[in-house]
Amino acid sequence: MSIEELTRAVHSINKQKAPGPDGIPGEFYQTFWDLIKNDVAEVFQAIYRERRLGESMRQSTITLIPKKGDLKDLRNWRPINLLSVDYKIMTKALTKRFQSHLPTVIAADQTCSIPERSINDNLLLVRDVILHSKVPLGPAKPGPGKGL
Repeated sequence: MSIEELTRAVHSINKQKAPGPDGIPGEFYQTFWDLIKNDVAEVFQAIYRERRLGESMRQSTITLIPKKGDLKDLRNWRPINLLSVDYKIMTKALTKRFQSHLPTVIAADQTCSIPERSINDNLLLVRDVILHSKVPLGPAKPGPGKGL
């Protein structure tokens, strides 16, 4: 990944997100990016060469955050995984790189979670198919052995 791709990814990280198991927040990367960008890029190049994520990238911390209602009821808590920010930087850079290629890989009828596509398009298609299938194609013909 290029320094430019990583820079865009670093600056797109939400500052309000909790850090992962390594405890390093997104603000650290954003504040010190000019000093650490070459080292981070070198780490990501090593990950690519060795085909193996660093240990902190293979870990997450699962925590519960409260929804609403009685917090003594477990159903009112939502589990989330806290991932390391370096992992988020890498995945954001890769996502941005692949985004322009998605329309050529993903079929046109796949609409969920694809930018500029709407699941409503598929709902309309299903409705049209149902309406079309109910339209009579002409007068019914008698079956074999059945006369008029």
